[in-house]
Amino acid sequence: MQRIIFDHSPWLILIALLISALASWFLYRHEYNWSRLTNQILTALRFVVIFFVAVLLLGPVIRMVSNETEKP
Repeated sequence: MQRIIFDHSPWLILIALLISALASWFLYRHEYNWSRLTNQILTALRFVVIFFVAVLLLGPVIRMVSNETEKP
């Protein structure tokens, strides 16, 4: 069985989600020289990267428990 354990509260993932959404919106809200589709792709990519880094800063650890029965 595998479980993901965090050093901090897992509720902080929601805050990381909010921060990454706000940061990506703030950085790409202006018009640039590239197309609207490119701007949306860059916004989504930045959102994913910021969210991934924020979740990694929470210190996730995957704990795997394996039970094996040995004969005496």
